[in-house]
Amino acid sequence: MKKLVDQGWNAAGTPYSVEPFQVAEMELRYLLRHGEVYGSGTSLVLPVLRSVEVEREGANVGKIRFVLGVNLV
Repeated sequence: MKKLVDQGWNAAGTPYSVEPFQVAEMELRYLLRHGEVYGSGTSLVLPVLRSVEVEREGANVGKIRFVLGVNLV
């Protein structure tokens, strides 16, 4: 998650499209499956990521697109 924050990708609900050298698809898939944080002031557990996909067509072929489920900062 630190890598995402360092790059400025920290807002929930915002779709990000990044190059594979910036963050590995496997790292994002791991966060999608296992990344959870507690909601502020509650015991509710929230997923870090909503979605991860590799773009297969168009101008952004090969880029990794992801959407955060929570704000990271």
